This record gives sequence, C-alpha cells and structure tokens, in this order.
Amino acid sequence: MNKDLYNELQFLYVSLTERFSKYSDYHYDGLYKCYNGKYFFLRDEKREFLKKLSTIKIGEIYSSKYKGEIGFPQQYINSFLVMFHEDKVCIIDGLGQIILYYILFLLKLELEAFINELNDVKERLKGFITSDENFIYFDYVTFFENWAKKFKGNKGMEMLMNLFTKTNSNIITISFSGKIEINFSKIKEMYSRLEYFNFTILQ
Repeated sequence: MNKDLYNELQFLYVSLTERFSKYSDYHYDGLYKCYNGKYFFLRDEKREFLKKLSTIKIGEIYSSKYKGEIGFPQQYINSFLVMFHEDKVCIIDGLGQIILYYILFLLKLELEAFINELNDVKERLKGFITSDENFIYFDYVTFFENWAKKFKGNKGMEMLMNLFTKTNSNIITISFSGKIEINFSKIKEMYSRLEYFNFTILQ
C-alpha cells in the first residue's frame, strides 16, 4: 500500500469513528448515517473510495465463515455499504471499523511482523518493560521511542505505527502516569478477525 492510499483510508477511518465529533450535520436513516454531501471528508477526491464502496453490498465484504457464525438478516446483507443521493451521502453504520480492518489487511505482513516483535519483547522482559495478560508496558516514553526506531525507514511499519499511535484506534496509548501501553491482546484479536472479511473484492 502506498502512502497516498494509506492517508486516504486513515482519514476516512478517523472521520467515521470520531467519538466526540464536532460535526452534527447528519441524520440516521435505518442502517445508515447520512451526511451532507459537502462534508469535509466527502468532497472531491475523498469520494473516490466511497464511490467504489457504493457498488458493494455488506454481504460481499464479509466472509462466508463470518456470515455463517452471525446469521445476519437478509435486509442487512443486501444493503450497500454506501449510497449517494443528490445532496447527501449515506454510509452504513460501522463502515469506519470495516475500513480499519481493510487497512490492516493491506498491512497484513507488517502486522504479522509487529506481533512477532511484541512476542519477542514479552519473552525478554526486563527493567522498565513489563506486561500482564493483555498489555505490554513501557514505563517511559523514551524507552518506547528507542524501541520503535527499528521500524524507521520501513514504510509499511511506519504506516502501522501511525495507525496504532496517532489515530483513535486506542492500540498504543499513554497512561496518566506516563507509561506507554500496548494492547497486545487486541492486536492479536484484530489479526484473527481479518478472516471475517472478504477484502479481495476491493482489489
């Protein structure tokens, strides 16, 4: 994945999952959240990926395994991910999370490498690096930054680190006490959940 595509997808993901949004020019219509067509993340080139999604039904983006486990209603399965109208764009509720997993799908090799790196950290815990059942902790930001330097220059890993640290994914966060907290169990869960999607339809 090139940087331009990552930036486009990451921007959409953040815009659609903003929990404390300052923007209120939308309304719900059944399964959809409908925005004014002139919204900042729906203008110009930012529409291109959404236009692609407007040709895909929800049932096409989920894997057969996932659909079999959940048993979605037919109305839901047969709904399009995005619908364009004259003055508004209606987006299926939950599309932000689907885009997050699409990014992870495109960075799957990097995600696997990152999980291996974190497994190595857990096996060699010492000093100011600790862990529990779900998290790995770096007691100081500088320790984490020094550890993360190994990814510098690897474009895919840099995108993954940006996704985990600079967006609202809440994967790598800083606590009130100043510790870096890596939600390792969530990372592994997200990796396993990639099998719930059929992203080949977007290739």
